Amino acid sequence: MRNIFFYGLLVLLTSCASHQKVHRGVVAMKISDTVAHVGLNENEIKLNDRVQLYMNKCNNLVEGERNCVQVYKGKGLVTRIVNQNYVAVEFDEGVVFNEGDLVQKIE
Repeated sequence: MRNIFFYGLLVLLTSCASHQKVHRGVVAMKISDTVAHVGLNENEIKLNDRVQLYMNKCNNLVEGERNCVQVYKGKGLVTRIVNQNYVAVEFDEGVVFNEGDLVQKIE
């Protein structure tokens, strides 16, 4: 639960800091090895939109400080609008994903 809150906060902060409108969400629940529910608002994304998947890789640099980078993991397709806050994404063959990974709409 703490990780989901952290990633959600991270997504919110990075979205607000950008001047370009970027639609990002977080893998909330893994449904199968290829499908996940992703927190993306129905106003941000639609059926058949392509998305990219990233993970955060963080390292301890100095005592108490962390350096994080986003690592690209693959692509997927929005296959279903679950409700106003979530969509189902089917990731391409071979893409490994986890709850908490970042998902971004391809513009």
